[in-house]
Amino acid sequence: MKKAVRIISVALLLMMVVTAFGCGKKEESAPASEASGGGSVEELYGTWKGVGEEISTVSFTNTGIYRDDAGDGLYINGTYTVDVNAQTITVNESEYGMVFVYAYSVKGNTLTLQLDGGKLRVFTKQVQ
Repeated sequence: MKKAVRIISVALLLMMVVTAFGCGKKEESAPASEASGGGSVEELYGTWKGVGEEISTVSFTNTGIYRDDAGDGLYINGTYTVDVNAQTITVNESEYGMVFVYAYSVKGNTLTLQLDGGKLRVFTKQVQ
């Protein structure tokens, strides 16, 4: 029963994200460790805590693993690729196969993510 409730909770979270932010189109991009262009993929590596209304904590590893943790056991796991030239991050969610394409920017210790013109998600880099 607990597993069913958890699966339904995750599915509802994913539906809320898609509904709130819209679906992005899938673009060709390099794996996180191979992206090149105007910025640095390395600036994304680490853990970023939500600021203001943003409740999630997101993590990007140097091996291309992504995690978006909204707390209370609600999270999205997957892999990510970066297109530094287009300033996009493509997240491939692992459990349901959903794809999210975020526009992103990093300025100092602040990361902003935006799905297809949706609400900005703002994060601060966590010191490790």
